[in-house]
Amino acid sequence: MLLAGMAASAAGQTVFNPATDFSAGLNPGGAWSYGYTGTPGQFTPFLLASTFGTGVPAWRNTDVWPTDYPVVFYNASGAPYVYSGTLTIPTGQFGLHPGDSALAQTYAVARLTLPAGGTFLLDAVFVGLESFNGGTTTDVHVLVDGTSVFNGTVSGFGQTATLINYVFGASVGSIVDFIVGNGGNGFNSDTTGLTAAVIAVPEPAACAVWLALGAVLPVVLGRRRVRE
Repeated sequence: MLLAGMAASAAGQTVFNPATDFSAGLNPGGAWSYGYTGTPGQFTPFLLASTFGTGVPAWRNTDVWPTDYPVVFYNASGAPYVYSGTLTIPTGQFGLHPGDSALAQTYAVARLTLPAGGTFLLDAVFVGLESFNGGTTTDVHVLVDGTSVFNGTVSGFGQTATLINYVFGASVGSIVDFIVGNGGNGFNSDTTGLTAAVIAVPEPAACAVWLALGAVLPVVLGRRRVRE
């Protein structure tokens, strides 16, 4: 489910969504690429169209453990996918599972390359999908053109890390990375769902955003000067 802010902002606008835009046959698929890295900001695309569990479309490098992780996936079926009673992937859920730090492929990455410049609104919710062995414990990140704009942790089944209403300017080819790492404690039970949207803001609305910021910032800065 999209956040209320996402749904309201998306009406009649261009929206990039890792779930609804997911391609099971192409990588990159449209504006999205799926891959991994040992260092956030770098990126190596996955080579293999595969499945996560039985039947959930996914991208990874191999089907041989442990190099079959990290992985990105999307449950395109009309029913939740349940594994051993400890993992449930809701229908329509996009997600990522990190890999083994020892193999230098810790982070799973969903990368958006913007086909046009402008002003954008970004919302993202990462959620723990596993309950086994203490549940999902991951570190999650959002980068814009290699610069971190959000760092968080998911600490347990159903727990979330959320970025809301982040506004940024971008040029053609700007990159937004959604990244999931293993939390530094191994990659078992680390399946993490991602609900996200990157929304192009029409110019009048963009102006309103910047005008609103312009009204607030002098007050904030003025207070800061008084304190200094």
